[in-house]
Amino acid sequence: MDVCNFCLRPADRSNRLVMGPGVAICQECIGSASALVGDMAFDPELRSFSERLGGFTVEELSLSLPDIAKGVETAQERLTEWVAEMRRRDVSWATIAEHLGVTRQSAWERFSGKIKGSPEPDGS
Repeated sequence: MDVCNFCLRPADRSNRLVMGPGVAICQECIGSASALVGDMAFDPELRSFSERLGGFTVEELSLSLPDIAKGVETAQERLTEWVAEMRRRDVSWATIAEHLGVTRQSAWERFSGKIKGSPEPDGS
């Protein structure tokens, strides 16, 4: 099921879900993000993400963990689907690994068990 990676709202509960490689955002989150970015565009004190995290309480950070974990899980699922499609198109493990910035063996170990019919990395 497709969900917004920001609020985890399923596609069937959103007016629109915009999808890109490994990410999706619903119309409601687009509106929120647009308002936030609009506010930040004129902020002379704009800080890095790490600096902004320091402004959250431990409770706020803790409450966000499940959503962040779900986003990571969804991104991993999409990445696996992407790699599976590349393998279906006979793209070699070496090429996939090169684009992921890992060794062929590492790519195969990470994804082959999740992709049906993935042969050993014998140079392909």
